[in-house]
Amino acid sequence: MKILIDENKTQYKANLHCHTVHSDGKWTPLQVKEEYKKRGYSVVAITDHEHLINHSALSDNEFLFITGYEMYVMSLPFDYLNDSQSHMNLYSKTPENKMLYYTPSITKYIPKEELENLQYHKLVENRELTVDFIRQTVEDAKKCGFLVCHNHPTWSFENEAFAPAYDNCFAMEMYNNGSYQMGYSEYNQHYYDYQCNRGLEMGVICADDNHNTTDNPYWDAFGGMTYILADSLEYGEIIKAMENRNFYASTGPRIFSLSAENGVLKVETSRAERILFVTNNHYRKAVRAKENETLTTAEFVVDERIKWVRVEVVDYEGKRAFSRAYRVKEILE
Repeated sequence: MKILIDENKTQYKANLHCHTVHSDGKWTPLQVKEEYKKRGYSVVAITDHEHLINHSALSDNEFLFITGYEMYVMSLPFDYLNDSQSHMNLYSKTPENKMLYYTPSITKYIPKEELENLQYHKLVENRELTVDFIRQTVEDAKKCGFLVCHNHPTWSFENEAFAPAYDNCFAMEMYNNGSYQMGYSEYNQHYYDYQCNRGLEMGVICADDNHNTTDNPYWDAFGGMTYILADSLEYGEIIKAMENRNFYASTGPRIFSLSAENGVLKVETSRAERILFVTNNHYRKAVRAKENETLTTAEFVVDERIKWVRVEVVDYEGKRAFSRAYRVKEILE
């Protein structure tokens, strides 16, 4: 039997896109910890805009902060209403990393005392919104010890021409709660499937992108989550699980196990209205709960004519969970 999502592994509930008072958010890191911890989260990556801070002093045995930041790329002059841009979250493999990708004009969230001793990998005066520039940025970030996630392509107005820029990203946001709450259709299955059809092997993340700045500070929080399957709640173990794409994404439902045996893919989930097996072609399957019955498991016979398959779970509120795409060789070998 091939175990793809191991029911015996602890699933650490995580929000991997979060802003605080250190950029354009309202909550302090301590408030973030308090609010997320009491809702069952074990991991939060604080990804303040262009501001890399190590918050590990606030971590404990039950809660872990991942060091990271969000960077953006846009060509100048920039028309905010109409122009495309690129946003990426950079997650550091070690909590103490300080190596920014530095552009002097983008410093409004960095205090002057930090700027005087700022450590950075590369000085770039202007960021150009091109495939080559973004691709080089991802490669530079990886050299500096970061995992890179492609953020909210719908909100960013990115079409498929930008897809090759993210070839070296370990994951993509399948759902971004902040964008969705603002009125964007930030479920990105089409973009993700396009990347898989290009041959990429990427994980999928659902994240909040919370700023907590509205009259209701909970408006953009607790809507997107990523369940990380790791051996322990230690920084290195969580990062290793992320790097190996041992996680799945959700806006509500759970995927308890995913396994393959004799060419049959089997999934066990929380209570669902539908379970979908999505592939690169028309050989797919949708299992739907019968009236007044509960659906918690489904099976799919894997055909060698497909290149990849992913599982999507839809609950009775329309919320979804997503596995990453698994290549047929991962299932049949």
